[in-house]
Amino acid sequence: MAKFLATNGLSYLLEGILIDAKSSLTIVSRHFCLPPHCWELLTKAQERNIDIKIAFSTYDLGFEQLSFLVDSPNISTFVNPQLNANCYFNEKWMAMGSMFLHDTQKKPLRELGVMLSLEDDELLFKQVKLEIASIFQEASPLSSLTEKPLILN
Repeated sequence: MAKFLATNGLSYLLEGILIDAKSSLTIVSRHFCLPPHCWELLTKAQERNIDIKIAFSTYDLGFEQLSFLVDSPNISTFVNPQLNANCYFNEKWMAMGSMFLHDTQKKPLRELGVMLSLEDDELLFKQVKLEIASIFQEASPLSSLTEKPLILN
């Protein structure tokens, strides 16, 4: 059954989704920026040959990070300027909520979200995955480092 999560629970689940991915990992975030420990987890998932799909509308990434996303054969990165959602999932667990995968604020933010498991919430899990698929269909591939997503402030 779906479970409500506050800041700490949501943060723990997001890291767990990155760590526990066995075959697939999907990151959908309005603003994409990863702290160093999450880049390490993403790199490890890439090295395990996990199929990784990322969609965002804005980002805060350096040249090396963009190169990593574009050059990694098992990472597909997309830009969707209309995206205003945060959803992260692997083949078993899903998190939807207000939290981005970065912590750039000087003071802690109050976050909230919902956790779904494929085992307990199969229908809802599949419905969300269908909506996420449509977000990717409407998005453009980040195929070159010259592309810059729309910054919405």
